[in-house]
Amino acid sequence: MEIPLELMLTITQKKPWMFFPDIIPLGHPIFDIIESTDPEMDWDLRLACLLLYAFDIEDNFWQLYGDFLPGPDECTSLLLAPKEDLMELEDEDLASEMLKHQQRAIDFWQKHWDKAVPLKLKRLARDHERFLWALSIVQSCSVNMKMRMGAFIQDANILMPNRENETWLWHAHP
Repeated sequence: MEIPLELMLTITQKKPWMFFPDIIPLGHPIFDIIESTDPEMDWDLRLACLLLYAFDIEDNFWQLYGDFLPGPDECTSLLLAPKEDLMELEDEDLASEMLKHQQRAIDFWQKHWDKAVPLKLKRLARDHERFLWALSIVQSCSVNMKMRMGAFIQDANILMPNRENETWLWHAHP
């Protein structure tokens, strides 16, 4: 199955930042948030910001595709699991690691959203649960790969539609 590049959300890991599609207008506060991150360590946070922004663009593919993504109650990511459920896991290291990942995402959200921010930013993730959900989608449906963008060959983080079905497609059509 081929997925057109135009439907993927892409952000390069090195400056100059290149977004594909180029959907972030100059001066939008989401760009400042992405700019403040470490591209190697925070690739998932950056892509979650881009996904939330894409959901907010009228008639954008991702706004429409969002209806087909699993909601927070349907998502199986441990990132969304309550602390009580994580504590019931037999693997204490996994539970501890997931709590750290949750706290990292909540801290990021609080730093950038949990204050007097412009409405155009606040509406992207009104609460940390929305940000955790977007992050869980990114972590389960994205890939990292080298891409040629003009004269540059750069590492890029890419969120692809239908990636959640890739395992099924791989087994169904070897």
